[in-house]
Amino acid sequence: MRWVNPPIYPYIWKLVVGDRTDVDSYRGSFEDWCILDTFALYLEQLHDLPKEFHRKDMPKGALSIATIAVERAWKMWSTGVYVKPKRPAESQFAEGLWSDRTELVMESLEQTTHRKWKKIFKGARSFIDVHQKRSSRHAKAQRKVVGDNGRAICVEEDSGSDSGSDVSLMG
Repeated sequence: MRWVNPPIYPYIWKLVVGDRTDVDSYRGSFEDWCILDTFALYLEQLHDLPKEFHRKDMPKGALSIATIAVERAWKMWSTGVYVKPKRPAESQFAEGLWSDRTELVMESLEQTTHRKWKKIFKGARSFIDVHQKRSSRHAKAQRKVVGDNGRAICVEEDSGSDSGSDVSLMG
């Protein structure tokens, strides 16, 4: 059996106008909501970095990894239920399995215009901070077993009144 790349990867596009088999019917590359949602996670982390770590370049690497991560997810759920890869190595999001696909996406992103990036950022903006951040099951279980750690109990008793009347947040 010989593998053939399809002429289009529908999951990358925002919408299809017309015939799904016609490459020219697809609009909004890298604007699919799954890709934008995944890319927004990167943007959230970037926002928390000190300004000296911000770059002027467009985050092509982050968008390409988000795109390929979505491809991987669609592949694993393509039957409608999760299909675990037969070999453990195929379960990993590893360079050997995904770098060539990521590089191909980078080829497209190298040609992306400033105007297109504005559309991508605008689409990703609606996904920023929409996910409720919560502790993992592992972190919750560890806390039950070990109890609170130094990060959670760094409270020191102060002398004096604790009425709070002498505290001004805007003063």
